[in-house]
Amino acid sequence: MIVRTIAVLFGVVALSASALAFEGTYDASDRGMEQGAVITKARDGTYKVNVSVGARGCMGEFDGIGKVEGKTLIVRKPDKTDTCKLTLTQAGKTLSVKEDRCLTWHGASCQFEGTLRKQ
Repeated sequence: MIVRTIAVLFGVVALSASALAFEGTYDASDRGMEQGAVITKARDGTYKVNVSVGARGCMGEFDGIGKVEGKTLIVRKPDKTDTCKLTLTQAGKTLSVKEDRCLTWHGASCQFEGTLRKQ
């Protein structure tokens, strides 16, 4: 019984530590394009997420609320009328960003997608 309790407690601690791992400042620079993300945990367990991108002739920024689903952080606008969805996956000190229907937030010349490094 003690071993089972310790295993359950360890699982809860590991899950909490993994969820907290999303917090931080991330950036990337590649071929003239600058990308960034700032993620902070809110009191209600969600995350406030700001992603930005800038390149010659293109600039964009998106603020949303993220919820952990499995090993990813799914980010959307709180009002749910916007269709933009960001999927953030962390691996060590890198953050992989995938986007779906976010063109209106950055235009056609750049994108939020990419791999960012934690600072």
